[in-house]
Amino acid sequence: MDAADRAELERLRRRVFGPEGDDSPAVLERLAVLEAELHAEPITLSPSAEPEPDPPREPSPPPSPPRARPERPDAPTPLRTVVTLAAVVVVLFLGFRLMAELPSPDPVVRTETVTARDAYTLARDTDGIVIERLPLRPPAVGPDPDAEPPWFPTSGTVAEATHIATLYGWEVWIAEADGIIQREACLSVRREVLVRGRCVPAVLRGTNALAVTLPYDAFPAELRPADMEADQRVGFWWVSDASVYVVLADEAPPPLR
Repeated sequence: MDAADRAELERLRRRVFGPEGDDSPAVLERLAVLEAELHAEPITLSPSAEPEPDPPREPSPPPSPPRARPERPDAPTPLRTVVTLAAVVVVLFLGFRLMAELPSPDPVVRTETVTARDAYTLARDTDGIVIERLPLRPPAVGPDPDAEPPWFPTSGTVAEATHIATLYGWEVWIAEADGIIQREACLSVRREVLVRGRCVPAVLRGTNALAVTLPYDAFPAELRPADMEADQRVGFWWVSDASVYVVLADEAPPPLR
């Protein structure tokens, strides 16, 4: 390998393994060829290095027959070894580049099922104040075919889900589901990776059974309802065929002991 080839080899090494990270096939192929040529150059011996013949010796008794040894495969030639190493380096380099470009995995969604006690205490709170009404027909937000519905705690399969509003930083969704035993009505609210929801038999929706509540600290300060205090909660209450009520109420009383 002459000086020009050595200079080209150094440039290609910096180009592939340096900040540029050039992984084009032509560049990688040329790099492998030059690496092979560099490590395959023959080593010549000077004439003085040739071994001198041994002096004549006295005849010796014939040696015993040698024991057979298992044959070993031929050792790889230097050129083949260099080409293999260069190919491994290129594959590893491309693999790391590909891993760096892969999208990060989706965050894990945290789900919480609202209890019947939370729903019924909201509906029976005589001091609760309705602060919003979210219409169902048509909903406050337009249909988005690419929107992914949130989780619903149904016993069966969701048949139809509708995004009816986004309020105080939370998406509000309703759904109808085919439960294991009967038809179910569902309500869920979602913010980032947290979903709170509740499903009940559809025949019980009109009996104050379907509501989802959120505590004070579930809202960012800039999105929290006006005049909401730390001991209050916001409830999304689906009892009407026309709308979902948004209720500001006190926190649920502690359970009876």
